[in-house]
Amino acid sequence: MVARITHEPDEVLAGHAELLAEHGRRYVTDRAMFLSHNTDGPANALTKVYSGGALRAMLSSAGFEALSTDVRYLNLRLYPGGLRFSGTGLGRRLERRVGWHLYARGRKAGPDPGPAASPRADHLQQ
Repeated sequence: MVARITHEPDEVLAGHAELLAEHGRRYVTDRAMFLSHNTDGPANALTKVYSGGALRAMLSSAGFEALSTDVRYLNLRLYPGGLRFSGTGLGRRLERRVGWHLYARGRKAGPDPGPAASPRADHLQQ
C-alpha cells in the first residue's frame, strides 16, 4: 500500500523498514539520521543542510570569494501533475522561494594569475 501511495520502489521501502527495525523509534525522531536516509534513499550515509548564510560563511572561511547562492528544485513527483507544474513559470518561481537544493557560486581566492595564465589571453594580445 505504501509503495502505491508514494511510488517508491520496493527496495527503497525495504531499506527504510530495515533501518526502522535496526534503530527503532530513533530512526524517525533523530533529525540528522532521518534527513540523511530520506534525502537520497535509505543507503545514503550522510546529508547535511545549510542556510545560505551558513554556506557562504563556511566557503568564505575555506578561501572562496565572490560567493552567491541560489535555491532550486522542488521534489513534486509524488503529487498529481507535480512534474508538469515544476516546469511552469510559477513552479520555477516557487522553487526559488522554497526549493530544496542550495547552489553556491564563487572562486577560490588567491593571487591574480594575470593574462598569461589564460590561453585566450595570448590570442587577444596578438
